[in-house]
Amino acid sequence: MQNETISRRVANIEASGNVIMIDQRSNRVIEADVNFIKIKTLIASCDSGGKYRVTVDTGGTPGFDDGILEILTKPGKPSIDQQLHTVEGNTVIYTCTGNVGNPPGYIEFLVRKKGEENFTVSSIASTASQVTPNNNCNNEQTFYHEHIATSDWNRTTIKCRAVNQRTITENDDTNSYISKEEEIVLIQADYCLSSKNEYKAHPRGCNYYVWCVNSRLFSLRCVTHTCFSNIDDAGPCVLCQDAPPPCNATTS
Repeated sequence: MQNETISRRVANIEASGNVIMIDQRSNRVIEADVNFIKIKTLIASCDSGGKYRVTVDTGGTPGFDDGILEILTKPGKPSIDQQLHTVEGNTVIYTCTGNVGNPPGYIEFLVRKKGEENFTVSSIASTASQVTPNNNCNNEQTFYHEHIATSDWNRTTIKCRAVNQRTITENDDTNSYISKEEEIVLIQADYCLSSKNEYKAHPRGCNYYVWCVNSRLFSLRCVTHTCFSNIDDAGPCVLCQDAPPPCNATTS
């Protein structure tokens, strides 16, 4: 009675229902109750899952039955990436990666557009990578949310949520399965229309800037404790306290 090709006697059950364990290392508790035999695995691991056959030998013709032991695990808190280079009219791809539990669940994207009060499941169908199992019965997977960044997506808040209908219960803390929030901030397509090479403020805020090069734009982030500065020869970023208002009030 184990998930191997070699059978091994684990216990004898007397006519009275008394169970005598033979294999003390089997990591199982066996109980007999009238016409039922209950087998409990004390400490389950990923290797414990699979097909099991229980054979009952009463001295005559042995009887047997098969069963499936499935190891269930809850998903984890997924992580969503931050997209800085979000230009209006271009394609934007957000990725969300996390443990989807076992058996594998999935990850869905939640959006709240500017002016809306609540998050709703995105109507855009996401794509997913192959499931990558690990030794803890967890399954890592990445999901992709791809769309054209039309103007109505500006200032939209997006996050993702791990879903597993087999293992998540109503008593769970739902925040344990939801990523942090990210805001989609669009840059106008003609923001670097001039052929002049220059640094410009990023609409996301003081810790970011846009580098215009030959009418092309690149979104970049200042290092920690520095903010964008449009002062000539100062470079794109200076200490926040030395940046022009309102960025001089920024703390990070």
